[in-house]
Amino acid sequence: MKLLLIRHGETVDNVAHKYAGVTDSHLTNHGVLQALRLGEHLTTPKSAGGAGLIFTHIFSSDLQRARKTGQAILDAQLVRTGGVNLPSPSAATVTQLFELREVDFGSREGTSYRSSRRPTPQIIRGPDYQSRESNESMAARADRFIDDYLVPAVMEVYFNNSAVNTKNHAIAVASHGIFLGTLWMRIITRFHRSNISASAECSGRKPHWSNTGYILLDILPGDMEEGLKGCMCLVEGMNIKTHLQGLERAGGGVGSAKADDRQRQISDFFTPQ
Repeated sequence: MKLLLIRHGETVDNVAHKYAGVTDSHLTNHGVLQALRLGEHLTTPKSAGGAGLIFTHIFSSDLQRARKTGQAILDAQLVRTGGVNLPSPSAATVTQLFELREVDFGSREGTSYRSSRRPTPQIIRGPDYQSRESNESMAARADRFIDDYLVPAVMEVYFNNSAVNTKNHAIAVASHGIFLGTLWMRIITRFHRSNISASAECSGRKPHWSNTGYILLDILPGDMEEGLKGCMCLVEGMNIKTHLQGLERAGGGVGSAKADDRQRQISDFFTPQ
């Protein structure tokens, strides 16, 4: 089965070059199109040029930029399947989780990361100053997600299906760039080192995520009594953006503008094939 670690679509704060960790930043119009392209590509059969994946679970941060990115995948799958013959009850919803939120930048939330002005020591030590979330805190959140959600989802897929039937089954995790780096490292530590391998294009590369870019892992069953430790893990791709080929930003500032939720819903953009 496949595991996809996905960054959300472009947001207004990405465009404005602002720190937006726990800030509930809106997708831009371009970000919505990125998410639509992602969902359509992932669920389109391989024979038609897509990834041909069937999602058993879709997890997302509870912040709207990640939630709507995960929802785009769900909508694409529901339209393609008509909402019937889903691989599991979990496949009919996006599970939104606090644990998958971006790092909290504290007092830097909403400030420009391109600004040459830096807070003075007086401001930093002021009574209202809030520090950035620690790496330890992010790691703890990642571990909770892995233990409480990811491992049970993987086990559910493999215990309920044969390995052959799970070849195209997938779990999607829609989250945020910095947190995904932490989640990636915590996931990798769950496998025996000898059970981890990487494709030639991924070997030696440091993970990073563009908007709606994703890391693709292939998790193969082994000694299931050991959980992930007993599985094999192949890193198939990093920052995959195949779905964005040919996508151009709308001019006149339209592409970078905040998406209007009153406009067409994501599912309206799809036509079953």
